[in-house]
Amino acid sequence: MVADTKNLPAAAEIADWAGQAGTRAPHIFLTYQNNTLSSLDLWGSEFVLLSPADECLVQAQLLGIKTVDIKEVDFPQQHSFATLFGVQENGAVLVRPDGIIAWQCQNSSQIVGLEKVITQILAKY
Repeated sequence: MVADTKNLPAAAEIADWAGQAGTRAPHIFLTYQNNTLSSLDLWGSEFVLLSPADECLVQAQLLGIKTVDIKEVDFPQQHSFATLFGVQENGAVLVRPDGIIAWQCQNSSQIVGLEKVITQILAKY
């Protein structure tokens, strides 16, 4: 198949997507636990909640969700967690195993909705 690229819009930049649910989590290289790795290495076999806020991390852990404490991640200078994922500095993002963003909360006060979100995603009504 060969596409007619003349009529296609330009591809969106990472910042344009800003962590919207249903979009792919951004791919960047970062440092985590003294290793340089791809952001894709942070997920893959289970849901993962990314956040710098302790209350978000604890709530996710209580629900059995893998967590990544963003305070332990060094992002490239041009990309902060908040900018890449479209949340406030103390927000959180839930990433599905396939790298698609399932949910985001702008700040830690919204983490109370995580259990309801997981129930809806996993169809456990």
